[in-house]
Amino acid sequence: MRKIKGDDPVIDKLINGKDKYIFGMIHVIREDEEAVIWTDDESCIIARSARYPGIWVFTNDKITETSKKEAAQAISELLDGGKKKIRICVQEKSKDILSLVNEFTGLEYSLRFTFNTYACFEKNEVAPKGEVTVPSRRSVKDLAEFIRQILKDTENFDISKKDARKAARREIKANKKIKNLFIFFLKDEKKFVSMLRINKSKKYALIDTVITKRKYRGEGYGLTLVSLASAMMLDEGRTPVLYTDKEEGPNAFYLKAGYEKQGEFSEYRVSG
Repeated sequence: MRKIKGDDPVIDKLINGKDKYIFGMIHVIREDEEAVIWTDDESCIIARSARYPGIWVFTNDKITETSKKEAAQAISELLDGGKKKIRICVQEKSKDILSLVNEFTGLEYSLRFTFNTYACFEKNEVAPKGEVTVPSRRSVKDLAEFIRQILKDTENFDISKKDARKAARREIKANKKIKNLFIFFLKDEKKFVSMLRINKSKKYALIDTVITKRKYRGEGYGLTLVSLASAMMLDEGRTPVLYTDKEEGPNAFYLKAGYEKQGEFSEYRVSG
């Protein structure tokens, strides 16, 4: 295994076909100058950036037992002794690498989610319903409300209103500062009803954190926002990609928005 820069052509050589959508986050990570990326040049790429959560592990069918051990050693170096809970994203065929990480470090791992990956290649025409806007300092309260709902829905965690507002201010600051991070709101009749985040790379736009306030669900706002944001990305020459929990209903929602399934991967949590 060797460390490489994000512009190394081996990344595009190995991650192709549907894998380039499944591992779209690697394309975002590679554009971070501080990213750490490992490869064996034939079958494996490991990528991590402090800016984005998790370690991403790509392997193809050519991977050998030697490369698996080298990959596990590289991942072990990135885990920092398990001082923090870290997410590792792999396909099911690569799961045995985590067993080797456990042997090397003694750290335990557990399945958190299995995700479906979708990509959008054509615009989905929707009837006008509200307008797309970006958050500002005047929308801290609304973004904080979304943050509280996201943490409750995904982590079953109740964050205080004060801490949510602090997080909202950080997000708004990052939305202006980080060149490939964008937060969009859907505003209808002076109220913010839906939001999503987009992490951009040169060729792809990863859409995540799609959420609609509970009292406005079922009215088509989420579908409208995803469709409009996806059209914006397609106009910029980027392929929109998103990940969604395999076990939950929104999968059908994204098919309605014009997305096509590309494959699956799993997210594991590693901790001491």
